[in-house]
Formats: sequence, C-alpha cells, structure tokens
Amino acid sequence: MKILKYIALPLLAIATMVGCQDDPEFRVTDQGPEMTVVSVDSKANFGGNIHFEVTMSDKRPLSTLKAQLYFDDELVKETVIRTKTNGTYEGTVQVPFIANIPNGSAKLALVGQNIEFGLTTIEQQITVERPQPEKIFLVMKDKELEMTRKDGYLYSVTSDFPQKPKGYFRTGELDSDGTIATFGWQNGAVAWDSTAEIPFSNAIAGEYDITFNMLTFEASPFLKLMFAGVEMELMSGSDSRYAAVVAMQQNSTYTLEGLDISEWTIDPDWFTREADGSLKSIVLNGNYRVIVDTAAEYITAMTCDAAGQAAKFDTATGKGALYLVGEGLGKPNLAGAPGWTPENGLCLAPVADGVHQITGIAGLTMKADGINFKFFGQNDGWGPVELKGDMLSCEHDLVLVGTGAAADGGNGVDSGNIQLKEGKTFEPGGIYKFTVTWNGGTGVLSIEKVGTAELPKEDLKINGTTLEQADAANYSGVFALKQGDVLVPSGFGDLSAWWADTNYVEATATGLKFKPVDGNYKIMVNTDAKTVFFKRVNADGSDATMADDGSGAIWLMGWGVGAPSLDNQFAWNPGAAYCMPEIEKGKYVFAGLAGPEKGSSIGQYWRFDYLSFKYFHQNGWGGEMNAENTTLNSTLVAMPGNIELASGVKLEEGKAYILIIDASAGKDNVVMSFTAAE
Repeated sequence: MKILKYIALPLLAIATMVGCQDDPEFRVTDQGPEMTVVSVDSKANFGGNIHFEVTMSDKRPLSTLKAQLYFDDELVKETVIRTKTNGTYEGTVQVPFIANIPNGSAKLALVGQNIEFGLTTIEQQITVERPQPEKIFLVMKDKELEMTRKDGYLYSVTSDFPQKPKGYFRTGELDSDGTIATFGWQNGAVAWDSTAEIPFSNAIAGEYDITFNMLTFEASPFLKLMFAGVEMELMSGSDSRYAAVVAMQQNSTYTLEGLDISEWTIDPDWFTREADGSLKSIVLNGNYRVIVDTAAEYITAMTCDAAGQAAKFDTATGKGALYLVGEGLGKPNLAGAPGWTPENGLCLAPVADGVHQITGIAGLTMKADGINFKFFGQNDGWGPVELKGDMLSCEHDLVLVGTGAAADGGNGVDSGNIQLKEGKTFEPGGIYKFTVTWNGGTGVLSIEKVGTAELPKEDLKINGTTLEQADAANYSGVFALKQGDVLVPSGFGDLSAWWADTNYVEATATGLKFKPVDGNYKIMVNTDAKTVFFKRVNADGSDATMADDGSGAIWLMGWGVGAPSLDNQFAWNPGAAYCMPEIEKGKYVFAGLAGPEKGSSIGQYWRFDYLSFKYFHQNGWGGEMNAENTTLNSTLVAMPGNIELASGVKLEEGKAYILIIDASAGKDNVVMSFTAAE
C-alpha cells in the first residue's frame, strides 16, 4: 500500500495549491477487512464454475470482493462483487477452458477491499480437471451429430459430409450448474466459448470422419496442399480452388502433396504427368500461379509475377501473358468458358519465346460446331492490348481471324474474333492446339490437331426418341410438337436436379407440358449444366425465321436478360441467340423474375438494374427491332435503340415481369409490352 500512499499525497498537494482546500482528505490504509471463508469448491472442471461464500466486516465502509483465479501465478479469470455493507457474499468464478493444460491445482485468491484501499487476501488451492464426457456434439446449422470418445480426449463422428462442411462443437451439461462448453472458429483456429462455424475441408465429398481433441483443440479435416513445397491457399470467393505462386523451370518436375491426383485432369498446356505421379512443367522458366480445383479435380496455371499478380502482354517482345476471352472454349470443360468478361480470361501457356498456346478438345472443352473468341493482353479490362485483325492473322482451312465488316473491306467477322469458317466443324473428340507465334509486333495463329479423345456418352431420350450427341455434354433432337403435348424424358436421372425452360414447358405429374404453338422444335440438353432449352426450327433442323405475317421465330440477344439465371445472360452472340416461344400465332412471350447480375437464382431472368437487348427476325444479325416496325407499350422500359430500363426505373428484385412481342399484325407492325406479371 505504500506506493498508493506516496503517489496520492503529492496529488493531494497539487489539488490544494489550485484552491480545492475544501475537498475531502484522500485516505489510504494498510488494514483490510476481516474475512471468513464460509465455503469454497475444492474441485472444478475446465469451463465450469468455482463457487465461493465469504463473510466480510470492517469499521470502514467496504468496497469490493474479488475472486481471482491463477494458473502458475498468471491471472486467468476474475469476478468482482461490490460490497457496501458488512455481511456474507457469494458468487462464482469461471475456470477458462484452455488448450494443452493438464489436470492440476489452481490458486484462488479471495481479495477483500475497503474504500481506503485496505486489502485482505485469502488463498485456496482448487483441483482443476478437464472434463471427459463419453460424447459431445457437432452442430451444423439445425442438425446435431453425436461424436463418441475414441481415446483420451479425442472425439469423432463418421457421416456423409460435403467437401466443405461447417459447424462447431458443443458438450452436454458438464456439472450441476448445467455448464455447456462450445468450441468454434476464432482467429483462424478452434477456440473455446465460440459458436462461429469451423470451415472444415476434405479432399472430396462423401463419407469421412470429423474429429476434435478436447485437450489440444485440434480438429480435422483441414485440407493442406503443398505444391513444390509451397503451401497453397484457398482462393478468395471459392470453396474448392487453391493457389500457390511457384517459380517453375521448364522440363522440371513438381509434386502436389495432400491429395491423390492420379485420376485428375491435368491441363496439358502447362504440365505433363510423369510415371511417378509428378507433374513436369512445359512452360518457360518463370513465376506462375498454380491452381488446384478440388471440386473439378483439375490442375492448371497462369503466368504471374513473384507477388502473384497476373502478367500482361508486351507487344514489342511477345513476352508476358495472353488471355482468351469469349465463347466456345473453356477449362476444364465448356462450362468454364470465360464469356466476354476479361477478368475470367483463360491464360495461354508460354511454351517458347514469343509462343503461347491453348488446347481444346472438340465436344469436351470446346464446341465442335462453333467458337467465337479473341486474345487480350490483360485480364483486367478490354485494353490496352486487344489482338485485332491488323495484329493477328491465320491461314487455316477450318478457322479464320475476323478483319471487320464487309462494308469496310473485311471478312464480315468482328476484327480479331476467331471463328470457324462457314460450313466447317471440328472433329468431335479431336484435340486441337491453338498457337500464337509473335514476331515483330504481329502474331500468327496456327491450329494443329494433336490427338483424339473418347467422348463420354449417355443414353438420353424424350418420348422414346434418342437424342443425338453433339459433344460430351450437349445432346439434341428435332421434334414435331403440338401445343399441349407432354414430353417424357428418360435417362436423365433425378429430374428435380434439372432445369427445363419454363417459358416453353410446364411440369406436370406425367411430364413436361409443351406451351408454344404447333411446329418443329429442336430440344437441346446440356448434361453438365443440367438444362433443357428449346428453339423453333424448320423441318430440316435449320433455325426458323420470322415470316412476314409475324409467325415463326423471334430471337433475343443482349445484356440484362438470361436463362436459366442471370449468370447466363444471352449477350450478343449471333448464331446462339435465345428463341422466344410463340404462344399464339404471332405472339411471343418471355417471363421471369428480376434478380442481380451475379449470384442470381434459377428463374431470375431479368436484371433488376440494367437492360440492353433487342429482338431479331433470325438467329443473328439482319432483320431486327427498330422504331419503324415496333411500337412500345410500357412505362418500365424505353427503346432508344436497344430495349432499356426507362429513366429512373429499377425492377423489383424477386418480382415477375413479362415481355410480350405481338407480331400478329405482321413483322413490320409489332406491338411490344413489358410489365410486371399479375
């Protein structure tokens, strides 16, 4: 108490000098209250309470009673009780549930204090033990799984889990107070007194164990992947994609630790698989971001700097990275096509100075009957490097590089866009390598068939008719259908996992009831995306067009509208436009919910905050909607060129809207409406 006294007196002198002479005297004493311990628990569990009862009296007014718990002279928990009058006080102090501390003895200090800072301390030894119940529980949302004790403090449960399950652990009641201990995620580790979900991760989904050790707080599984000795980290926004920045040498071999990848797909542009399971780099010496996708069971890479930033292309030297953006080629399958979003661009592999390559398998990772992509020098925007027809050329019997509009002397394909020549297709199963060779500021694109792959095949039927396979995931058939026909799919497995275009069909107890008018239709099935689309065709299977009387087919292209959700917007893809169903002669309808641009739900077909689309008389450029042939009847949208949201208008997210194009008076006398559905 001497320190308090010596500090307090100078402070009192200062206060007196500034005129506070009437303030009460600040008193301290070395004499604490009289204390008698009525009772103290002699034993307690980690996570449980120590009960105490103490009688206190003093001629001076009392201040506090503190119960302080020490582990090896370190204060770990404290309870403070206000004590204004003489009497008996009782309370509890909790024993922290700390990892890796064995059973033993803890010190409980009961400290009484009066208002003049007099202290009295009584110390008690408490036996502290870690509870060892026969079972605890794994809590996953509204489900609890019982975990049995295996050995010591180790608990385990075996069940059918997803690859990335989440949950926390809890005990049952551990003592007469009903104490329940919980263990959740905190600061990147399992911690006591938390119910935050622990992000477990396993190599695959299926039956496996989740374990927890109540002594060490170690839990499993947590997937730890090492590539070339570098620990891989989960990529932002993903539950299955891991990445590591590695300095690789051409023709050197590297090992992935933590997973069996013997049955995985290895991107052939970056690696070859060796007999011992290691991966040999086929790219130039440099820094690369190696990407492991545990859900797709796929390994690829991209060019980067030492910090992991995506590389850019140097048009002077041909060094750096080129990126494929567009449609018709994806990795590890067609669902991985980047679309016209530069940030999703596929990085070509630099296999020699000024030589960059990317490989597609027709019918598996590349459409056999149609590609439309181009190369960019960055993956963070449209510029500054875009390889147009004045920078890239190609001499091949299958593929051409666009040189612009025919009216301007070009070949009729957007400058730089790479497409199949008219009437040409890739051989299904053919493995084609696209190589850009750079020299002196321009590049030459070459295409080489380097092998053949066997495509998987499924037996899909509709009304008993077998669908023809176009590639590994796409099947189709041409059917003469009548309005009201019921379509019965077979070979599709669980039909509840599929989406069939709700503007064309309605699910019934017996099958899919067909809504449009009688005619020839192509039914298109994608087994990867589990989608069923329809389009109007002629008897020979060619795309239908709108007749002069307004019947036939109308085709939508543009942004802000898509199906089966807005994650699949129609965009401006001639030859792949969406065919609106003709519900009555000359009357076309497209209805769906409004939703966000990204992360939309199935059935959200309209972007609530942006629209820019139009209809066409054919599947591609040519006859189209314009102010001369179309009258707009809507307060929600305007038609300055494309169909757009009216000024200041936003759609209500989750609400249904319907587009009706009434061409019953002829294709040059159309009335279009866009309204909220009743």
